[in-house]
Amino acid sequence: MAEKGRLLNQGSGKARGKDEAERRSGEDRRKAERRKPETKVCSKCKEEKSVSEFYRDSMTKNGLRYSCIQCVKEYQKSEKGKAAYKRYRESEKGRASMKRGRAK
Repeated sequence: MAEKGRLLNQGSGKARGKDEAERRSGEDRRKAERRKPETKVCSKCKEEKSVSEFYRDSMTKNGLRYSCIQCVKEYQKSEKGKAAYKRYRESEKGRASMKRGRAK
C-alpha cells in the first residue's frame, strides 16, 4: 500500500513539473508583452514619438498616456481644457482632491 501511494505521488510530481514549466513560460510571455516600446504614435497629432515624450499612466496597458506631452499641454491651455478643469474643481471629487492636496 505504501508503494502504491509513492507511485501516485511520483506521478503527480511529474504532472506538477509540467504545469510549472507551462506557467513559467506564460509569465515570460506576459513580461515580454508588458515591456514598453521604444516609440509610440500620439492619438491626437498622429506623430510617432519617443516614449519619453508621453506622460506615464498606470491605467493603460503599456503604462503611457494616449496623447503626447505637447498635445496634453495644448489641450490644457485651450478653452475646452480650461472649462473641463474648472468643472472638475467644482465637482465633489475635485473638491476632495484639492483638500487632500492642500493638507500635505
